[in-house]
Amino acid sequence: RRLLRLRPRQADAHPPLPPPSWDVSRLVHLRQLQLYNVSAGGLASVAELPLLELLLLQRVAVSAAAAQQLARGLPALRKLFTDTSSELGIWTPLFHTHPGLEQLSASVRESSSRSLDETALPPGLTHLSLCRAGAVSAALLQDRLPHLHTLCLRFVRSSARPLRHLHCAPSLCRLELTWCSLWDEELRAALLPHGWHRLQWLDLSSNSPLHGAFLPLLATHTPLLRHLLLGDNVSLEGRFVDALLDQLAHSSSQLWTLRLPRHIAPPRHRLPGVDVTCR
Repeated sequence: RRLLRLRPRQADAHPPLPPPSWDVSRLVHLRQLQLYNVSAGGLASVAELPLLELLLLQRVAVSAAAAQQLARGLPALRKLFTDTSSELGIWTPLFHTHPGLEQLSASVRESSSRSLDETALPPGLTHLSLCRAGAVSAALLQDRLPHLHTLCLRFVRSSARPLRHLHCAPSLCRLELTWCSLWDEELRAALLPHGWHRLQWLDLSSNSPLHGAFLPLLATHTPLLRHLLLGDNVSLEGRFVDALLDQLAHSSSQLWTLRLPRHIAPPRHRLPGVDVTCR
């Protein structure tokens, strides 16, 4: 089989199955593996899979030793998704041994006590998603991830720091910052003076301190923007939305989608070709 999903009989069983409870080392043709709520005792056998490209770990308590074992194998790994490690730093050995890793989605149950080491991230990443990753430094996008296409930060402290160097990411066109407690001043400072000229998708949903003072800048500093999502921002003010639409009405905007929080009245502007909804 190319795809294997391994989980206990009861989806919500506690605790995970005791090790050693499974062994996949003989499935040498396996390319995708999803593990859900199982013991980490069999991860050593996963490291022996020569063709595995995608590894999805959900509710699997990965230790530093287990991460080390994975780092020594999996020569074909291109996509890693994990949600239960206590520290994202345990994956640093794998980042070093797999510079061709393309997609990384990682989260921890509680915010990490120390920051992720951005310098260790594989340089070939095209998609990076971090949830509850502790603080993120300004170095995340500064000449380190030249192929990064998509960046998603959720429940991440200091998430505005990398935005100062967004213009340094030559391939980045999709940015999602949700539940990150962003402020208008941070976004204005990040937009000026360079702008985000390659950005096509911007999701700033559920960032309650946002009032929207930065919005008019998007019309002039994000010329390729097609999707703007601002849903569930309870502090957003309608006057700033109107100012943005005023700017767009007199520009060569390529905006296709605008999502607004439900407390915002439908905008008085109806831009041709723009799907405006309030949620």
